[in-house]
Amino acid sequence: MVDQTQEIEMPDETGLWPRAGSGHTAPVSGLNQVHAGRHAVERLLSLALSGRLPEGLMERVCGALESMVSSEPDRLGCIKWYWEEPHPVDTNASFFTARPMVTALLVADLRPSERAAVRSLLARLRPWLHLEAVEREKWYYPNKHLGDIATAWLIAEIDEDEAALDELREPMLATARDLGGNWGWGEHLSDVYGHLCIDLLALLLAGAKRLDPDLRAAYQELFNQVIAIDDAFADGPRVPTIRCYMTGTEAPKARKSYRARCADPSKSPFERANTLLGVSDLLPAAAPVQEQVHVACHDEVSAHACVRASCRLGGLTRWPMMADVDHPGWGLSWQTMPAALWHRAGWWAWPAWLAVEDGFEYGHPIRGGHKRGYLATALSRSAVPTPLGQTRCRLRGGNLVAHRWMPRGADTWESAGDVWCLVRPEAGSCQEQRGEGWSTVQLDTPDGPLVLGHIPLDGSEPAALAQAETGERWGTMQSAAQLDPSCPMRSLWFASLDGAPTAPPTISRDGEAWIIDWEWPGQTWRLKIDPTHPELLIRPFGAW
Repeated sequence: MVDQTQEIEMPDETGLWPRAGSGHTAPVSGLNQVHAGRHAVERLLSLALSGRLPEGLMERVCGALESMVSSEPDRLGCIKWYWEEPHPVDTNASFFTARPMVTALLVADLRPSERAAVRSLLARLRPWLHLEAVEREKWYYPNKHLGDIATAWLIAEIDEDEAALDELREPMLATARDLGGNWGWGEHLSDVYGHLCIDLLALLLAGAKRLDPDLRAAYQELFNQVIAIDDAFADGPRVPTIRCYMTGTEAPKARKSYRARCADPSKSPFERANTLLGVSDLLPAAAPVQEQVHVACHDEVSAHACVRASCRLGGLTRWPMMADVDHPGWGLSWQTMPAALWHRAGWWAWPAWLAVEDGFEYGHPIRGGHKRGYLATALSRSAVPTPLGQTRCRLRGGNLVAHRWMPRGADTWESAGDVWCLVRPEAGSCQEQRGEGWSTVQLDTPDGPLVLGHIPLDGSEPAALAQAETGERWGTMQSAAQLDPSCPMRSLWFASLDGAPTAPPTISRDGEAWIIDWEWPGQTWRLKIDPTHPELLIRPFGAW
């Protein structure tokens, strides 16, 4: 190896590298600097793959990391994410720490003492990883469970532990059966965690030598599924998207597909490792590009998207799609866009429930990114049960309709509303139009307008543009005096890639139901919204 230590930033007295800013867990949320173990092992992998790992550095950092591993019986082998934490909080830190170190053992040219240090660290992490993989309590949590499975199996192979491999086989087959075709709570629709799932499956398939044929076939099928989804949304974000942190004031950029990254790896150490592991040989044949994308999810829910060269629009047939995944301290709705619209020029828009309590704006999804969201996952800190909005979407071509309602609110809310959050390009312009009981907003783009429409069904005002501290929005916030916690907020939202509606909507009542006709380019929506229907589905006239 080439000794270039003078060009390499060395860790501080902790044995890790500091990072400015706070961490994402509660104990370190107020700090100005943290030391993250995950970033340390990724830096080690990068240095090892480039042949620039200084002598003694691996041993020093691995020693520091071992001191962060819990010895408590109920957390044995679980490592802290941050040096500064009093105990492990985000238990995913174990596989995030193990993954780069397993990768280094498989592909990097390490000195004997470095290999020994890595194996010592992995031995400390192994009890937790093996327990989590075998017990399968969180099979519905794809990146976490695949991370535990992949690292637990590969460590057992490295240690030549036949008993551990035997114990892992049946739980791994069961997980593959459970995830196949629906992907638990939906991380196959996450740009962040969908790619992580692909990486974890690739590491397992390319790195493992002892997978039985049935295990290998099952995990290859999972890999093929997420690659096909990634191909379908290549060059832009997934729409809709589950577990998305792009909720600030910037739109997602066009991105390379996983397939393209394998063909032309960037500077990421994991992509360089994938090349050495031969991951490109695992890729299935690419399917023809389709404008209409359909992705199966849990419990017969599906995502539908219209993906074009410059823009895309999509929605989930039901959100939430899984029971019991939103709580005061954790959940999915704060990081999920059940519908979303994107244009390459820089437009990015999604519906959100917003609520202000004690001067703080909560959101589903919350604006401001994951650090803010991890500490404010619910729409209220005090209401029990936690208020949780419902969404039902239907897509036809480049046109979407979404029925959204909030079954109950919180009497502690100072204001609340259902809005579309907007991110616009620097020179982006909007034009609003309003009528009796409806409104639209046109988002101008170089190749034609994108248009949103709104029909409130709860007596509130039609949506209007507003600028807030957390960003621009199109909707209506209702004050505490206007809100009735026992009366649902309810709206119909429309979105189109094909332009503005050709006429105002017609809105009438049939008992408790609403009858709505609205003609948009290429799609005339004929809708009946019946609040007495058990599922409160959007119900068309005739076949859907």
